[in-house]
Amino acid sequence: MEKQKQKFLLLLISGVILIIIGISLVIFKREISIEILRTLQTAQETAAVISAYNQRNLFLHMIQMFCFGSGGFLTVFGAIGILKKK
Repeated sequence: MEKQKQKFLLLLISGVILIIIGISLVIFKREISIEILRTLQTAQETAAVISAYNQRNLFLHMIQMFCFGSGGFLTVFGAIGILKKK
């Protein structure tokens, strides 16, 4: 019985860690600098920089949503498992 409680506790802890990772990705997200865009010479260069930024931003957003979703699921599942076993 104690071993199963440890498994649920491990799920709870890993869920909280994933949520913290997701929050840190939201907090430390970099915005594109307007000064960088002003230094570019052509519209194609500007479009390429903005496109690269949007692709990076989309990838980070997918990682954030994965961390929030799986972290929330693991946290709730671990908490229910711990409380149910008492």
